[in-house]
Amino acid sequence: MVWLNETQHYLRTVDDAGECVAAGLRTILTDSTRAPVLVLGTLWPAHWDTLTSSTSRFEQARAVLSGVDIAVPTAFDDEHMVVLNACAEQDQRLAEAVANADAGHVTQYLAGVPELMARYRHAAPTARALIHAAMDARRFGHRRALSHTLLKAAASAYLSDTEWDALNEDWFDVALSYAGRPCKGVPGPLTRIRPRVLGPSPQAADQAVSSEPRYRLADYLEQHGRFSRTHQMPPNGFWTALADHAHPGDLNALGNAAYDRGLYRDAAQHWKKGATHGSPGAARNLIGLLLELHPADRRPVRWAADHLAGSDAYSVSCLLGVLHEEQAHEEVIGLADRAATDFVLHEASAVAELLKGLQAVGAREQIDSLLARDPAGQVGLDDGAEGMVKLLNALLRVESDQIFALQFNRPDHASAVAELRQSLLARKQINTLLARNPSSCPPLQEASAVANMLRVLLAAGAQDQIGALLARDPASHVHLSDASGVARLLTQLQQVQTPGPWGEFHSLPGFISWSNRPPVDPTDNQAIAQDQIQELLARDPATHTSLDSLSSLSELLAALRAVGAQEQYRALTERAVTHLALDIVGAATLGSLQASGAHDLAAGLTERAMAQIPLGDTRAVMRLLVALRAHRAQDQISALLARDPATHVSLHDGTDTAILLEELMEIGAQDQVRMLLARKPAAHVQLHDAYGVNRLLESLQEFQEHDQVNALLARAPAAHVSLHDTQAVSLLLRSLKALGAQVQVKALARRAATSLPLDNARNVAALLEGLRRVRAGDEIAALLARDPASHTRLDDPADAKRLIEQLMEITKPEEQTTSYAADGFITIEQQAIELLDPDGKEELKNQLVRLTARLPAVGLFWLYQRYSGDSYWFGREPNGDPAPAWDWGDVYDR
Repeated sequence: MVWLNETQHYLRTVDDAGECVAAGLRTILTDSTRAPVLVLGTLWPAHWDTLTSSTSRFEQARAVLSGVDIAVPTAFDDEHMVVLNACAEQDQRLAEAVANADAGHVTQYLAGVPELMARYRHAAPTARALIHAAMDARRFGHRRALSHTLLKAAASAYLSDTEWDALNEDWFDVALSYAGRPCKGVPGPLTRIRPRVLGPSPQAADQAVSSEPRYRLADYLEQHGRFSRTHQMPPNGFWTALADHAHPGDLNALGNAAYDRGLYRDAAQHWKKGATHGSPGAARNLIGLLLELHPADRRPVRWAADHLAGSDAYSVSCLLGVLHEEQAHEEVIGLADRAATDFVLHEASAVAELLKGLQAVGAREQIDSLLARDPAGQVGLDDGAEGMVKLLNALLRVESDQIFALQFNRPDHASAVAELRQSLLARKQINTLLARNPSSCPPLQEASAVANMLRVLLAAGAQDQIGALLARDPASHVHLSDASGVARLLTQLQQVQTPGPWGEFHSLPGFISWSNRPPVDPTDNQAIAQDQIQELLARDPATHTSLDSLSSLSELLAALRAVGAQEQYRALTERAVTHLALDIVGAATLGSLQASGAHDLAAGLTERAMAQIPLGDTRAVMRLLVALRAHRAQDQISALLARDPATHVSLHDGTDTAILLEELMEIGAQDQVRMLLARKPAAHVQLHDAYGVNRLLESLQEFQEHDQVNALLARAPAAHVSLHDTQAVSLLLRSLKALGAQVQVKALARRAATSLPLDNARNVAALLEGLRRVRAGDEIAALLARDPASHTRLDDPADAKRLIEQLMEITKPEEQTTSYAADGFITIEQQAIELLDPDGKEELKNQLVRLTARLPAVGLFWLYQRYSGDSYWFGREPNGDPAPAWDWGDVYDR
């Protein structure tokens, strides 16, 4: 079992370490020889959202985490408290926690949270300043290890002049002592991190002894600070302390935090120092900001080019791209020259990255200079197969460009091009790298690593190395649980059998490179590749591969079909049809399976769903019907309808019932529609589901079932629907108004305006929109009187923007159109209707002012600029005043 407490510390890192950890976890979880393996971790929701977001850079972490979360409530409900009380009879600590925990927060009590919070609340000014400095550093992006120097410099900025003048010389040591004392067995607010020396490395031992003390903020206080201090702007000295003492790897994130709050000069200060330490993101941000403020001042560009020249390959590559975008041609040439001549040729991956960056900006002369230094002969093999593959790929891309240039200049001399090809530096480097036996690098257990190496060796025409790799017999060693890896290996083995350009490169230069490869005799490798395919199939991957990923499963099925392994294809299809959960069967799933060529699997799942789907499950029936209609499966639709789902489906979920009615009507199943309506869904729908009630009302109205509409309204849904989904409440308000149910509109509007929690900006905005559209002016006034501008969270920029826009919409008079007939003519009049009285308008204005004033502190300065009307070209000061003009000369070296 692997236990990862605070999993974000392992997966969400500023460098690639977290992705390496995640990749390692994926490996042990998919390795059947290590089973059973349990990886258990804890994550706060905000970190979970970041790591699993489809737009985040944490691809490996997202793959590990997605679909395996267990939501842990913040408190025990009444039902579970009964169970805890029974257990508490045998456990004195649990009994104390149950008796004293507030509102079911038993876990927090057991963790010493009450004592921890008491220590924080009762702290002296110096200790409180220390804790606030740690909270702010963490919430703005500093890593959890906070140095003694940073904390001391930052904490002093939180003390008033009076408090500072009254301090003793040992004030910081006293504050640290107070914050470091344990709280009922758990660590105090701020705990010193004591490094362990686990290996024999003398450098590690020296570092452990000589490095200055570092401290960690208690996890609960860190989360408390993220919410309680979200609207607090730290003092100016805090940002100065960060610029001077923060960890270099965090300076870009800290600069971003300053910029988001309008502190442009502080942001530039952080980015400049971050760029000095090799951060390409910091360099990009620094150049972008200064060129926006002073387009004619090229000093930041020249400085960045000079100071990142000796940095890592990724930093240089990124900066080359930035300079190229800014059309800083001289700086591009200068940086490319220095990188080509000075870069240390240790890692294959780094050289590949640098070649990629140079190629992207067209630095052909510098590429030749770099290749003349023989990187293929000098790089170490520490980064293994992955580094070799990356470098070979990079060299092949360079060779493709060089060959393309030769053929472009001499289109009628193909034979001369073929001869010249062998003299190209890129080809010489490829040959040098191949001579170092890259075929020995990939671990034979990792199918993807072997497949990647085969792919690049094929592209290089390295038949000797292909033979050497196949001679290691990867088919007998790869883990069969990795469906995608096995599929890719089968595909590459088939490519060895039938060598050709297609699929190797997707560009004209790539094809030219392939077509001009030296002649080889691949016959022996073709036979060995065929033996490897048979060996791999003999190990029965259909029985042993994982079924966890539908895309990987489709990939393997396609590969099995491509190599003619019909028995394995059928076995895997049957296994998947039997064991995959039926709840995956839907239009999107069947569509993706059909698109990937897994027609038999799609058909098998459909047949199984047809036979086993419970007719009482309205959602399952509806989703299957939608999928069948989308794929024009008329025979299966008829078979499903023959089972008479309208008689059996549950009518509790209004959304599912409405969609099912509409689907039945779409396929012309009139008898099923009549049967379903005859069961009177209006009498059975659950009234707490606002969206479901609204969808059913719309559907019943569309089918002109007026009696059922009236029956549903008679059940007074306005008094029962949950206010949790405010968007649904807003839609229901409009539907009720359209139906003329004014009493229901008034009741629901009043209930929502007076009871809706104000912490969520999206919900408040949705309700305001709904109230505005039904012209519920009194209810809008009631909602504004509760002061949502001061209470709502502003952690989502889109939600904050929407709330401001909805408040501004209310300031615009509503247009009411009236038409009447007179003297045979139709007359149309439009009249402006004010939703608020003068007092309400004044409160609305106050709400807008209050809300926009909060934006800079939460990192939404760009939104503040849009709506405040003030000019902040050079940013703002921490006190809110517009910053005076500043330029590159005001950004000091630190």
